[in-house]
Amino acid sequence: MLRLRLASMFVLASISACGGGGGSDANSGHADAAPDGPLGPGSNNLLVEGTFVVQNPNNLSVGSSLMVFCDLRISKAGAPVADAVVIVNPAPPAFQAVLTGDEVDLGHYRGTYFAYADTARLTVTTLAHDYINEAVLVGPKLFQIEMPQMGVGVPPTSPLHVSWGQPGGAVDWADVALESGFSMTDLPDNGSYDIPAASLVPGEDTAQVTRWSHDVIPGAAPGSYIDFGIHDSQPFSVVN
Repeated sequence: MLRLRLASMFVLASISACGGGGGSDANSGHADAAPDGPLGPGSNNLLVEGTFVVQNPNNLSVGSSLMVFCDLRISKAGAPVADAVVIVNPAPPAFQAVLTGDEVDLGHYRGTYFAYADTARLTVTTLAHDYINEAVLVGPKLFQIEMPQMGVGVPPTSPLHVSWGQPGGAVDWADVALESGFSMTDLPDNGSYDIPAASLVPGEDTAQVTRWSHDVIPGAAPGSYIDFGIHDSQPFSVVN
């Protein structure tokens, strides 16, 4: 399965800079997009594939100040859908964020919303009367990187033990990375991983852990999904 993976601040920052629809403009008001046709989960015609990623650069324990980056593609019968109105309504209910469609890469929608509270609702409507009606997406519970500890020096001769909390139990998978370049994806979410000493670079570095939940979208075409992740960062030093 193709996954649109966003696993670093660099990638997410570039998405936002390319017209992610984030910031105060994206969250400044409510939008009216009631689905056409009978109420229900959706018309089952729209294929949606994408990611929602919560950025937690300071390893915080609460989500009220965190930004969520949304990146998804919408197609129908193999053709991109360029006229969709895509709304994300964080839960508990808050201001709705309208995702922005790319004018060149048709069917590609991006944006952000502020404050993370475990779930969000996705609504999509099109001029052809296809729709997805408030599909509930569930992300991982907010967690913290426990090891390495912030600012602590570690030797370059031993594996770096990275560990993280698992509130609510294990999720579908985890990624572990270092800002200096090491990356390991699609790991079992067992709460820890040892990065080989050969991958450590002397100096300041940042351990990064992303935990992912895979959400199937009710009312969308078969195969639709949103991978919902939380990306935590913890600075440390590699010292002799």
